[in-house]
Amino acid sequence: MPRHTLVCAAWPYANAVMHLGHPAGYLLPADIFARYRRMAGDDVLFVSGSDEHGTPIMLQAEALGLAPAEVAEKFHKLNSELMAKYQISFDLFSRTSSAQHKEVVAEVFRALIERGHIYKAQTKGMYCAKESTFRADRYVEGICPHCAAPEARGDQCDNCGKILDPTDLKEPRCKLCKGPLEIRGTEHFFFALSRFQESLDVWLSSRRGWRPQVVNFTRSFVKGGLKDRAVTRDIPWGIDFPLQGYEGKKIYVWFEAVLGYLSASREACRLQGRPDDWHLFWQNLESESYFFLGKDNVPFHTVILPAVLMGLGGYNLPTNVPANEYLLFEGAKFSKSKGVGMNMQEYLELGEVAALRYYLTVTMPELKDVEADWDDFVAKNNTELLGNVGNFVNRTLTLVHREYGAIPEVPLDSRTDEVDAEVERRIEDAVKKTAAFLDACEFKSAIKEVLALSQFGNLYIDRKAPWKLAKEDPKALSRALYNGARIVRSIAVLLAPFVPDKAQLMWLAVGEEGEVSKARWDAARGEPGVGRRIPAPYPIIKPIDPASFSPAAKAQGPSPLAPLDLRAARIVSVREHPKADRLYLVAVDLGDETRQVVAGLRAHYKPTELEGKNRPSSSTSALDSSTRPKRPRIASARKVSGTNEARAKYATIAARWVPRSAKNFANVGLIGRLDTGMSMEVAAVGSHVRSEHPALRCARGRPGLRRSVQDAAGASVENSPR
Repeated sequence: MPRHTLVCAAWPYANAVMHLGHPAGYLLPADIFARYRRMAGDDVLFVSGSDEHGTPIMLQAEALGLAPAEVAEKFHKLNSELMAKYQISFDLFSRTSSAQHKEVVAEVFRALIERGHIYKAQTKGMYCAKESTFRADRYVEGICPHCAAPEARGDQCDNCGKILDPTDLKEPRCKLCKGPLEIRGTEHFFFALSRFQESLDVWLSSRRGWRPQVVNFTRSFVKGGLKDRAVTRDIPWGIDFPLQGYEGKKIYVWFEAVLGYLSASREACRLQGRPDDWHLFWQNLESESYFFLGKDNVPFHTVILPAVLMGLGGYNLPTNVPANEYLLFEGAKFSKSKGVGMNMQEYLELGEVAALRYYLTVTMPELKDVEADWDDFVAKNNTELLGNVGNFVNRTLTLVHREYGAIPEVPLDSRTDEVDAEVERRIEDAVKKTAAFLDACEFKSAIKEVLALSQFGNLYIDRKAPWKLAKEDPKALSRALYNGARIVRSIAVLLAPFVPDKAQLMWLAVGEEGEVSKARWDAARGEPGVGRRIPAPYPIIKPIDPASFSPAAKAQGPSPLAPLDLRAARIVSVREHPKADRLYLVAVDLGDETRQVVAGLRAHYKPTELEGKNRPSSSTSALDSSTRPKRPRIASARKVSGTNEARAKYATIAARWVPRSAKNFANVGLIGRLDTGMSMEVAAVGSHVRSEHPALRCARGRPGLRRSVQDAAGASVENSPR
């Protein structure tokens, strides 16, 4: 009887087109795992769906001028189509608005009430006096009580990951009207999460093979003390409360969304014609369940969901929760709501899905955050996927096709050497090690084993030199090319979970039939069919031209240049800051107004060296490495040219230190507007900027944006002090 494996991918909000953080964080690892387990012979159920309720949908609906249901419908359809294009092999991608889901949520809610795990109580809510209504958690912002992040949400802080109650926030404010919120009394139903603290602690202690950051975060979360959580809320959009007398209340999305895995499993089995088999995945002690998600979702899957399942009784708890860290874009987390990073649709206009699936696998943020780097993406495609795998497959099959046109038969009396004998062992090692890493959800290590087999294949062809054997030893030639074709066949099987479309092309190229994804994993140990005709070889893996690949043009979100208002200015006066030993208060003349800025140059310049001077860059270049400030606060304009006298003045542009994050850069207020026709050579004070103006560092990894920064500000890296 096959092993029953439940594979669950986190449910994305249906409020925007998904960005590349989604496949990197959970879609791709879940798909790789599901594909592998199917090939290993498991009965796999792979489910997910759109989270269509809660305030993220309502906020987007308000922004677009649509009803929440219209927003959910639009983005559920778009994202479903995108995931199919990215070859995510769901058995079912459902939605929380489905009748099946609402039925399961009501059933679980009633069961927990009957068992005493849900109770009614008076509580406090955040009340917006301006709008005369209670605000749900996602409509509440404030200061995190744990890490002091200024924009923590009412349900969770993105900065430290802590789950919050809106009343926990300091200085809470309404996200809609931006006004302060009051704490007032209201009535809600609560899930008695605190009752499960000891049981969860025991269960967590028994976990083996989990990623250390997942275990450590969860243990810390539980150790900090679990609080009962409200499971109802006063909002107009969501699943109706299942009991009479409470019209207007909705089920809290944190509670109903995690039940989507159960409702989708039931629906998938029904659609497959086996409606009762969902029990095999949820209540059979021999089955396994894996939940793939990003690190911001960890407590909902390692604390909330297990506690709910404990409360129901008779359900399996997660076998593993292999949560990934973040894929970063210019130092910031990919975000739909904040417009950070490229979305999945935009990438399809630039490159092949296989290239991205490969790159996101070899750089997967399994244990730490990973910065997206398009230069590295191009390099890894061209040197690894193409230069290693593609090169081996193409050169081998070209030789086979040229010499035989089919898989050659190996004469029994052909000579063998140590390299020939190594082929069997290398294939066996690759099959075993790749499977072991995949079972452990170590996807980067798994694909490296496949690359190692391909690298051996290239070495084998080099060592055997078939172009020489064709003249010197025809029998040895047939063995060499047969072994080469065998390695290609093995690679096709082993790559199937990672880059299924390219693996299929390799499978067909070596003369096989059918779908490689439906082959058994053990097929990688098999041999190609002697005498099978192979098609004329062609390059299966395509190169990416670095010169023409321009992701910056498709990158999502507002340009970091948008808020900049650059204008030439002259230093009018400089005085010491009364409350800071290292700062000056600098008055600058913009022509039509005078503004005051703060500059961290007190340790390096006297006021008289700045006041009324028109060549601040001269002083800048005189700084040596021992006297430069480590945290620059001023970027100086060396030369300004233009069409009028005002543009001909030397100037300083005052700015705070600019972090790498584009989001933070967008909040930096430089002075003035760069008029049309003005060009500037900007020198950044201090070595900490690594010879670049902060705007250029912000544009790192986005060549098009970097060029636009240089064009707009005229930044000269060569002239910047080191």
